[in-house]
Amino acid sequence: MNRCNNCGVRIKDQTEQCPLCNGILDGNETGSNTYPNIIKRIRALTIVYRVLMLLCAVGLIADGAVFFFGGKILKFGVVFALMILYIMWLLRISFKDTATYLSRTLWGTFFAVILLIMIDQVLGYQGWSVNYVLPGGVIFVSVSLAIFKLINHRNWQSYIIFDIGLILVSVVTAVFIYVGIIDQPLVAEISILLIIIDFVATMILGGERAKNELRRRFHVR
Repeated sequence: MNRCNNCGVRIKDQTEQCPLCNGILDGNETGSNTYPNIIKRIRALTIVYRVLMLLCAVGLIADGAVFFFGGKILKFGVVFALMILYIMWLLRISFKDTATYLSRTLWGTFFAVILLIMIDQVLGYQGWSVNYVLPGGVIFVSVSLAIFKLINHRNWQSYIIFDIGLILVSVVTAVFIYVGIIDQPLVAEISILLIIIDFVATMILGGERAKNELRRRFHVR
């Protein structure tokens, strides 16, 4: 076990440089203040990621084989393929992507809603995707955004741009209700109400910091 002369930590990995400061390692000492074997952990996660991606790929190949030899497109096959592709994307951003938790939450919810809308279309449109899934996803994002603000309370104003995005989503939802695309509007109306309350609360409680953030975002003096 080698010791870094600069950091003072002891390294379990078989390496000549410290992974913290790139300093030269020296000696073969033992002690409790050791740097974790991150290379082994990364390799284990990489193996898990590759195995899961392989299983997804096998599922897609099997699904394609059923279509090719069956000679017709099965609704279940299309739904299965869409779900596998979504799972592969989730695995990608979970193991490889460097995006923040908020970005993963937003994009994960967005693509999940799109996936379920497509499944609703494939199975013979029943309207449940736009009546419940779409506004339900908006409610989930709105609540998640409020939680992120509480966790990162020192920099909560950086989330205002996402509030504005949700306001635009609420406008689209209201249009869907007006033109009849959403014919069961209760959940959609709740989502619009939550978005408005969240934005108003942010502006009132945020005071000048919230206003300054809006000016900065939209380059208003």
